[in-house]
Amino acid sequence: MFRLQSVLTKTSLLLILSYSVKADSSITENVRIRRDASDLLVELFKEERIADNAKIELCELRVRSQKMTDTDIEQELFEWARKYGSAAMKILQEKVENEQMLWKLTEINLKKAVEVLRKLQQIDNLRNTQAVKQQQAAKLLATESSIVQELVVTAVTQTKLLQNLRN
Repeated sequence: MFRLQSVLTKTSLLLILSYSVKADSSITENVRIRRDASDLLVELFKEERIADNAKIELCELRVRSQKMTDTDIEQELFEWARKYGSAAMKILQEKVENEQMLWKLTEINLKKAVEVLRKLQQIDNLRNTQAVKQQQAAKLLATESSIVQELVVTAVTQTKLLQNLRN
């Protein structure tokens, strides 16, 4: 695809947002972005609220980006963002907010998954403990059975001896 990888870092996106929208620093400080620049460009191009001339410039930037350095691509994105101002920045900000929500949901899901794994481990430990106890019980039963057999043999022997003594 296009060579727009790791160009629009978290910091550069924050700079774009704070430059064009004058966003509150508390909103922009903790933004986490996991998309690279080409994904963002593709999303922006698909966005219906962006004017056709802005989309044309995005396409041109994608084509030109194959021969540009990362710094040049980032500078072009800054220029594009400044040129199309608040509408484009509002869309970018929405995408950032959606990304933040996705990260929060992912974090919640991971916490739940860890909790489920811990419970499964506890169940597995209980099953292992139960299996060990069952093995110990089986050994005790076998020992008890052999003792009972010896007692029966002893009782039979004693009975025979008593009968022999009576006769």
